Amino acid sequence: MKKSQLKMILATLTMFSTTTYAGVLQLKGFVAAGGGCSVNDTSGYITENDDMAIEFFNFQVDTNANQAEVSRFCNFEASVDVPEGYQLAVKALIVEGETTIPAGGSATLKSSYYMTGYEGWATPWEINSGDQLANGATAFPVGFSSFSIKKSPKQMYFSACGEDVVFVGTLETIARRGGNNGGQASMVITDAIGDNRKRIAWDWQLQRCERLPSYQSHYQGSNGHQVSARIEFEGQNGTYTLSNGTVGQLRNVQRVGNHLRGFWSINNQDGWFDFELTTDLQSFSGHWGYGEQYTNPQGFWVGVSSF
Repeated sequence: MKKSQLKMILATLTMFSTTTYAGVLQLKGFVAAGGGCSVNDTSGYITENDDMAIEFFNFQVDTNANQAEVSRFCNFEASVDVPEGYQLAVKALIVEGETTIPAGGSATLKSSYYMTGYEGWATPWEINSGDQLANGATAFPVGFSSFSIKKSPKQMYFSACGEDVVFVGTLETIARRGGNNGGQASMVITDAIGDNRKRIAWDWQLQRCERLPSYQSHYQGSNGHQVSARIEFEGQNGTYTLSNGTVGQLRNVQRVGNHLRGFWSINNQDGWFDFELTTDLQSFSGHWGYGEQYTNPQGFWVGVSSF
């Protein structure tokens, strides 16, 4: 699916947001289109908790005697006004609904989403009949069943500080009756909040962003020796310059509160770093390692503001 097509379809939900900046974001524009939605029966909005919700007024998939498999999808694009001094990231996607599956039948739920400024997609996900959900339940079993699925990305990617974003996504549902011609498979958006509104939502992490100072730092190299490096951050990227002039790159730098993490590369090697900043942002301490899993730390990394 092309980025210009993006968007979504199925399921409702209630969101749980931890943001303390309610009412900061504004929706500047919303477009919905696809095989199961249009601007006439779909709307997008920012909640009072600064989360993103899509509301459907007519959405359900049902097989019949002539259709053994039925799918619907909705593509959407939302333009979000992010005021100066703030940035946001996707914290979780929450989907709730109901299925009726005959013997031999099955269902599938798919979704993907991203924000402008990201390097590619946030990790897309897919749930099929028989999959084990986080709460221990089996997804879309035979018979009638309700489901509640909450998916969080492996890593949150924040938008650039104070820059507006275009949020694009897709959600698709598929119902199959298999070879059971006398049975019907269905998947439907539920009404979790009791007022006849069917929704899917993205729980966003919204935070104030401040420009980090430059740091004089040192870290324990793989040979056990200490290496000095001057760190400069610029948005989600940065550099660290060794005392001999060699320059390493920092990328996908993400800050949540006083927690800072990302990835480094230098001399054909790469890995991760994970720092804890002091409240005044004037120093940090943490660790570094190889790969992209934030596991198996190789040594410490500490720094203090050079201002």
